[in-house]
This record gives sequence, C-alpha cells and structure tokens, in this order.
Amino acid sequence: MKRKIVIIGSGKLATALVSGFIHAGIEKESIMVIGRDALKLSRFNTMGIKTSSAMNDVADAVNVLMAVTPAGAGQILQSLRKAKDECINRAFYVERIISFVSGLTITQINKSLRFPHAKILRATCNTNIAFGQGIICLSGVVNKNTDQCHVKHATQLLSVLGEVVREYRWAASRADHRRPYRHPPYTPPSAPPVAQARRRAPENRPAARPRD
Repeated sequence: MKRKIVIIGSGKLATALVSGFIHAGIEKESIMVIGRDALKLSRFNTMGIKTSSAMNDVADAVNVLMAVTPAGAGQILQSLRKAKDECINRAFYVERIISFVSGLTITQINKSLRFPHAKILRATCNTNIAFGQGIICLSGVVNKNTDQCHVKHATQLLSVLGEVVREYRWAASRADHRRPYRHPPYTPPSAPPVAQARRRAPENRPAARPRD
C-alpha cells in the first residue's frame, strides 16, 4: 500500500502538519510519521496516526515531508540513502520530497540522497497550518527533474493547510541551476559635462577669505 503522506520528524512542525491534514479531512490511514523519539511518536498514536522508526517505510510514500531541524537533517538524509541501498525485496520509489528544513538547499538534498526519480521541493510555513489557516511558501526549480505537474500536485497537497505562495524559477538544465547569479560590477554615475565645467570655472569658485 502506497501511503499518500509520510512525515519525517516528530516535533512541533510535524504535529502541526498532521493536525492540519486531519482538520482538512484527509484519512488517517494515508498518513505515517517516522521519528526516533518513542515518547513523541506515542502522541501521534493517540491521534490515530501510524508511526514507525524505520526509514524503510519511506519506500511506500507518494509525498515525503521532511519536518526536522537543520542540525538533524544530515543524519536523516544519510539514513534515507542507506534505506534505499538496503531496500532489495521491494521497489524504493518516492515521487515527491518536500523539505521544510531551513538552510538546506535542493542541490544539497540531491547530492545526499541521489534519488533519480524523486522530485524535490522546498517549503516554509507557520504553525497556523494546524487549523488550515497557514501561509506556505513553496519554492523549487522547474526543469526536467521537477516539472510543472509535480509542482501542481504539491500545491494541491499543501493548499489544505492554508494559502500557498509559489516561488520557483525556470532552468534549462541542471548546469543552469548550479550556476550562481553574479551581479554586474557597480559603476558610479559620472557628473554631466556641464556640471563639471561649472565646477572648474574660476568665476564659480568661492572668493578667498582675506587674512586679518
């Protein structure tokens, strides 16, 4: 069974995401929370959400939402890649990964995971998503790996949590995505020739103050 939503993390953001999805009427059977803290996971069990501590369960996910801290994101990415390499008996196919980790770029996620089929997007939000009144900013690069169809599906998924503001740019290739934008060098504006002539004219210079 492919689960619609798998949330990695068990903190406040994960709790707000689960509450928002339940408030929107999404079936609890289609949501799973993966975390390491057994006490925090037990809170989701009381809400009727299935929990797990094994990253192998991500293999059956359509949408993977990373709701972890920046300090623990590196270890989570390593665990995901290890789970993919060890997944032999079943196919490991993740359609979309939406990262809520601040400071973690899409390029860094691609380098760490190396999921050829996953479409990776970034998002930021506030805790009002628990009531369906949040503001979600969805960003990414639209290229051959992340097309408009997946951006549309991610927007529809997150729109039940509040208003979605999309911020993404086009890239013809992966090289264009990696090439940083360089601002042109600053050139100070030069004074008009008339103003320069006036400053140089002797009659425009102030008269010398007589000495006492």
